[in-house]
Amino acid sequence: AVRELCLQISQLKGRHIATVMIGSGNGNMSVSSAMDAWLRGISHAGKTPGFTIKRVTFVEYDPKRFLEAEAVMARSLSFYQCKEPPCSPQEYKKACDGAAETCFRKAAEDIDHFVKARNRRIAGKPIERIQLTENSAHLTSRITIRAEKEYYCFTALTDMAAVPERIVRIDSRIIDEISREIAAASDAEKLVNWGRTLQKMIIPRDLHSRLFNSAAHVVMTLDATTARIPWEMMIIPKTPLGMDDQFMSLAEGFGVTRQLQTGFAPVPERQRAADQKLSILIISDPAADAPLPGAAREGEEVESYFDRLENPDIRITHLTGPDATRANLSNELCNGSFDILHFAGHCYFNKETPGKSGWIFNGDPLEVFSADELLRIDRVPQFIFSNACESGITPDRAHEQNPGIGPAFAEAFFAQGVSNIICTGWPVDDLAALEFTRKFYERFHGEGDMIKDAMFLARQAAAEINLNTAGAYQHYGNPFYQLTRAARTP
Repeated sequence: AVRELCLQISQLKGRHIATVMIGSGNGNMSVSSAMDAWLRGISHAGKTPGFTIKRVTFVEYDPKRFLEAEAVMARSLSFYQCKEPPCSPQEYKKACDGAAETCFRKAAEDIDHFVKARNRRIAGKPIERIQLTENSAHLTSRITIRAEKEYYCFTALTDMAAVPERIVRIDSRIIDEISREIAAASDAEKLVNWGRTLQKMIIPRDLHSRLFNSAAHVVMTLDATTARIPWEMMIIPKTPLGMDDQFMSLAEGFGVTRQLQTGFAPVPERQRAADQKLSILIISDPAADAPLPGAAREGEEVESYFDRLENPDIRITHLTGPDATRANLSNELCNGSFDILHFAGHCYFNKETPGKSGWIFNGDPLEVFSADELLRIDRVPQFIFSNACESGITPDRAHEQNPGIGPAFAEAFFAQGVSNIICTGWPVDDLAALEFTRKFYERFHGEGDMIKDAMFLARQAAAEINLNTAGAYQHYGNPFYQLTRAARTP
């Protein structure tokens, strides 16, 4: 809208726009998002021949809104002014005459004067300069991706705009091959290269700029096919408009939550009061014929972390080794009420009957606790952390991993009333997995902490050890889910 407004005014040879910050009224988008959209719209219009506008004046009477808009301008200055004009110096001087730089400097002087004047007028109540919040609590970019026979269809709803459908025509087998390469990548350089390839091959160009320039948490609604793609590992520029050579994974930069398009309505989340006890069930290293020392250690770490809190309102039940049997797990779930179920061990994926997929308690004969067993449980935990990889898939055979295991687990558990699940899309490094688990619970158990923030912190910590492992973790559910809250998250 801003781009079109500027182009229309340029048709009239207009040189100055004076306006309120359209788009940021009550009930609309935030001031920061509106200002960012204004700057990007002006920037895009300015690249069009015949652009005549030399100045834009924003009128804002609320000091706090004024300062928030100023923070956006300060952040965006280096991206929107013309540091290295694509035109010749002579053309640049003729078209712009340095007006943008002069205007930004003048705006900064006016802002400083404004703050000082207001501080003098409101004795004892100075207006603090507002820091732009890059990850505000409920700021999201929502994107729906579905797979058709010969193409992928994208629609998006961001804090700035709704985006019409975009069609990407590409052979899905190429995307499958790229996804397998990402899962199997053994070093960071390969992982970054394949992640960049995935982003370039599948994301529409205009959608990329809308989604990944706003520092918003990304919520992806996926079908059974698109959920097999490792979206978290797409590599994107660290700066808006990609103006330098620094890159990051989508999960590291913005955080990603997955939601599944399913044929059933989700079960409403049970609300926990702030004074309600937290009950945790830990299952670790249950397969006696295929022990996992890393899984056993993880179970001990989770239990130890909550024990160290010395909080009488936290109840922990830990089944490990010989005590971790399907019968004991069933007994605990049937007679207890748990908020968290944390599993560390092997899992099994049944391609023909996904509902039969589950956690392995013995390999010969195969003993699996699946979502079908959860159907018999009246009070299933609302949050499940399944830190498990498919049995028999080792790092040197990672190309054999089945990308459908994550979404299959998620859908099967959701059908039984689980509202949030964390699982892994491929085999993970033990040390990085342990660090992910530590950081996740450190952030997630506190009052008011959202699961999206815990995931973001945990992924960053794991990436310091192993980037591949950081990208393997997938969260399906509600990004704003909290363990402890007195009322529903808005």
